[in-house]
Amino acid sequence: MEKKYRGLGKRCAQKDSGKTLAYLGSAAAARDMVALAEYFDPGVQEINYWGISYGSMIGFIFVNMFPDRLAHDLLESGADLSGTYTSAQAANISTAPCTAFDVERVR
Repeated sequence: MEKKYRGLGKRCAQKDSGKTLAYLGSAAAARDMVALAEYFDPGVQEINYWGISYGSMIGFIFVNMFPDRLAHDLLESGADLSGTYTSAQAANISTAPCTAFDVERVR
């Protein structure tokens, strides 16, 4: 799965000389949070954040990129950050049918 998406990323980079890719992804979302906070509430330095599911990953990235900008955070349904997000997705997708139908996973 990761190989497939890396190939897709390379094709996207070739399409517009990679100009758009800097604005995609979790780090870009964290930077957008700062930009939106500055736009809507100029002068306020700290942000309160509530992240659910993938939002918990955004919150984790945000606090690592902008530790001085976080007042309080609540991260619910935290994602496993020990691997890549695509590897976590692949693991979840591979076990979803077993979980949904309450059956033992066959390898």
